[in-house]
Amino acid sequence: MKILVAEDSLMNQMVTRRQLARLGYAATMVSNGLHAVVAVLAGQFEVVLMDGQMPECDGFEATRRIRAASGAPARLWIIALTAGVGAADREEARNAGMNDYLSKPLRPEALEAALARAFAANHAPAGV
Repeated sequence: MKILVAEDSLMNQMVTRRQLARLGYAATMVSNGLHAVVAVLAGQFEVVLMDGQMPECDGFEATRRIRAASGAPARLWIIALTAGVGAADREEARNAGMNDYLSKPLRPEALEAALARAFAANHAPAGV
């Protein structure tokens, strides 16, 4: 899977990159939501790990922009990465158009499960 990580913290980028590498994945990194929108519309990503709180354009607004764009991939799976763990945080992610939700600090087993769900959704027959 081609994975984009939108995360403004260099430390979190490094941790996420390491966790993805242990699972056998490589990722492209961007540092804010505006760069995420541009990268998704220009690239061929299947999964975006989207930090909720970033400068210039947060992950929720970036997701809304991606979902509204005419050139956005139909099967793009966006996973929220946020420190918020409450029901309101999950609802905000869902309302923005995110497919899944992971809380920080990111646990390797939770990341692996989320990527498995993304893979299954991206490779399901059309209309499923």
